[in-house]
Amino acid sequence: MFPSLLWSITTMRSNNLRKTITQQPSRNFLGQALANLGLFDEAEKELLASLELGKEEMKEAHRILAIIYASRGAKQQAADQLDAYLKLAPNTPDAQKLKDKIRELRESN
Repeated sequence: MFPSLLWSITTMRSNNLRKTITQQPSRNFLGQALANLGLFDEAEKELLASLELGKEEMKEAHRILAIIYASRGAKQQAADQLDAYLKLAPNTPDAQKLKDKIRELRESN
């Protein structure tokens, strides 16, 4: 990753700057970037905020939240997020794979 991009992402984590990001795409992209850096707690906050602001438009946030929750062992929450994603994108090419994953997560509890 480019040092300037990493610096920018790290800087955006500050509370003062985060408060200025009010548009759902910005919160969603920040959440994705933080998740890619392994900063799951911060990513979760941003992704949840993007869903609150953007609802259906931010459907990809559900997929990333599912990964975050699964990595924490919160299988029910992960399954719920994948289910929410599929309700918004029922014709996604990997719909069957996601349905299988939901079933696997729910059965492993």
